[in-house]
Amino acid sequence: MEILRCDIQIGGLSFQWVNSIEIESSWQMLTDNATIVLPANIKVDKNKLSKQIKSGDKVTIKTGYKERLNTVFVGYVTYVKPSVPIEITCEDEMWKLKQVSINASGRAKDLDEFMRKYYPEYDVDALNISIGKYYYANKSKAKVLEELKSDFGLYAFFRDKKLVVGKQYSGSGSAKVKFKLDYNIITDDLEYKRKDQVKLKVKAISNNADGTKLEIELGAADGESRTLNFYDLTKSELKEFAQREMERLKYDGWRGSFTAFGEPFVKHGDVVELEHAEDSDKKGAYYVDKVVYTFGVDGYRQEITLGAKV
Repeated sequence: MEILRCDIQIGGLSFQWVNSIEIESSWQMLTDNATIVLPANIKVDKNKLSKQIKSGDKVTIKTGYKERLNTVFVGYVTYVKPSVPIEITCEDEMWKLKQVSINASGRAKDLDEFMRKYYPEYDVDALNISIGKYYYANKSKAKVLEELKSDFGLYAFFRDKKLVVGKQYSGSGSAKVKFKLDYNIITDDLEYKRKDQVKLKVKAISNNADGTKLEIELGAADGESRTLNFYDLTKSELKEFAQREMERLKYDGWRGSFTAFGEPFVKHGDVVELEHAEDSDKKGAYYVDKVVYTFGVDGYRQEITLGAKV
């Protein structure tokens, strides 16, 4: 039986065991979140400890087995619940951007230019599109990123200290990880669908540099709703691109999520190669949209949500 290990650094404090850790990480979320529950029988003065741990303290969480530890979270304390056991909630680097407000207006020829101007403290990997005119009055840097999502469909998140905008599956550090049903998967709610079983209702939006939007709808009225964002397309181009993307989303393959042990370690944006023990035709590779990590007295688990087929 593998021996569980963790290493948690909070400010100047260090912990090698906890009651539980839960971390939610996804490119679909602006902010990754972590909750740490310290052991009820921790051998320190709990009143002093709750005062030593403050909002804004740097947090690093590593988990794994024996000497094989992976960094699963880096961020900051947002709240310490004054209870027994002590519960600490944290947010990733996006927390810092929630503390800084900016006033920004002008016209950017491309998103990269905008990010370099207003987020110079970060290494940025941004989609190469024009956002045209912009105006943000006394808004946090995180709120601006939220509005880029609502206005242009551009998701923003941190990946390995890099601020990524609009490129959820383009991480250069993405790994390929193999899983086999009925072998190293504990439980699952996966469903295998053939292409002809998939119904989609798509709203396609072209976000134009002059600030206007062009919208069309395609697909089955009773299909699963999807919104697709494109940039600077004519109506005919928008229809062509949307139909092409719809066909890409209609694939023979697995959909849903599954729960595995802490190894092999997976991050969102990685590629999961999924095999079926008895049916080789159901083999496929999928991007990871979300991972929820749980660690503690009940063991170490990863709940992995599949995204698009590679």
